[in-house]
Amino acid sequence: MVDQVARFAQLLAANDLDAARTLAGSWAGAPGVVAMAAIDAQPAHPARARIQVATLFMMAGDRERGIATARSAVELDSGPVLRSALGSLLVAAGQFEEAVSLLKGVVAETPGDHNAHINLATASYKLEEFGDAVNGFARAFDLDPMNRSPLHNTMAMLADMGKWVGALAILDLLQKGSPPPHVAVLLDIVSIQLMQLVANTYPGVGVDADADATVKDLLVNASKREPRSQLAAARALCDIERFAEATKLVHNLGVDTRLTPAERGDLHFIEGLLADADGYASTAIERYLRSLEVDPTRVDSATNAISLMLGEGTPAALAQVPDVLAKVEPAARDASAGLLFNAALHQHRTGNLAGARETLGRVIAMPTADPDIVSFARQALTELGA
Repeated sequence: MVDQVARFAQLLAANDLDAARTLAGSWAGAPGVVAMAAIDAQPAHPARARIQVATLFMMAGDRERGIATARSAVELDSGPVLRSALGSLLVAAGQFEEAVSLLKGVVAETPGDHNAHINLATASYKLEEFGDAVNGFARAFDLDPMNRSPLHNTMAMLADMGKWVGALAILDLLQKGSPPPHVAVLLDIVSIQLMQLVANTYPGVGVDADADATVKDLLVNASKREPRSQLAAARALCDIERFAEATKLVHNLGVDTRLTPAERGDLHFIEGLLADADGYASTAIERYLRSLEVDPTRVDSATNAISLMLGEGTPAALAQVPDVLAKVEPAARDASAGLLFNAALHQHRTGNLAGARETLGRVIAMPTADPDIVSFARQALTELGA
């Protein structure tokens, strides 16, 4: 693969885009997507195309050439976007000290760069600069609270430091240090999710009282933050089935004029979760569809709405499913294993067995699909006789 990437880089540098496209067309999955992005960028943004080539080298396992290619891209364009990309590759290559130095400059210049904060936090953690790591993940979370990666990364860091039970002790120490508000909300949510994991993994460890206290703290801390942080906290509370507390957080947000369209989509999605938890399926569907109208990329809203329609199973409910699928932005729809799996179930229910087989095959072929969904898809395909 490395030799093919090197050949691709030569073709791109020579602006032989047709030959480069032919070569890229033979690569399945992520390498093919990255290569096509490089081809598209080459005419107007050769430095960005070179970053994509660097990513291809990294995918092929040649870290040295990948980093060298990324450095050459930054020599062509030293702006924060490409420096952030180089920082990401440095983290992937394990060059954490240089990554920290580079990414600190990036976030100082562009404090809204979500990925730069995450990569800086990851590199800081690897260098055992734990305070900087927590702060970096918190900054990323504060920029986009509905993006779960800062939460997951913080949980993984704490677990790696002390496994699940020990992580709670570490987290308790962090919380007692009176962290700033943006850090406090992140730590509260991570604490709740860790407690849930501990309760599920180690039933003998009593965490109920601690969980109640942390939920109370989260309600106080989140209420002091902007709507997007309140929405993220409400979503986390729904995840652990603390629906009453989630309802308190979102109660007044419906009339909040500060909500962006994306945040209003988040609100309607959470309202759908709450209605579903209360057993009001029709209300939940209506809220999920509102969310989808606001943001056509909301595959979670479409997936949940269709799940409820399939659960109802009436001809009227099943007739709504194609309309819901049509509302989803095509690229988002085609990238969601869960939504495609539901689409296949609908095809099966309505007698389109060939379509169901084809859609299930697409789910199984997705490299980033949830393993459980792939397993369900394989089972369904077997039952269909394929």
